[in-house]
Amino acid sequence: YDYNNQKWANIVVKGNGKTAYFVYIPRYIYKLDNVRQESEIKFVGKDVYGDKIPEGWIMPEGFTWKDNNGNPIQLPGFWVAKYGLSQ
Repeated sequence: YDYNNQKWANIVVKGNGKTAYFVYIPRYIYKLDNVRQESEIKFVGKDVYGDKIPEGWIMPEGFTWKDNNGNPIQLPGFWVAKYGLSQ
């Protein structure tokens, strides 16, 4: 993935006669404009953490994880299945 050019990866995983498709979701923040009923999204790199998020912007909870000791860490992104597997 490349945050500067807003490009990220898609992968295909095959095994046991099944195929799964995944897309990489890079970390992003968003801002809602309730008056115009619009939202704005910015992809952000590893350097944006909780207290550095600009005022009015929100980082989805999915980018926060806990290590084995329960300490919070920020994920740079995560893999999501694009389609459900059949059978």
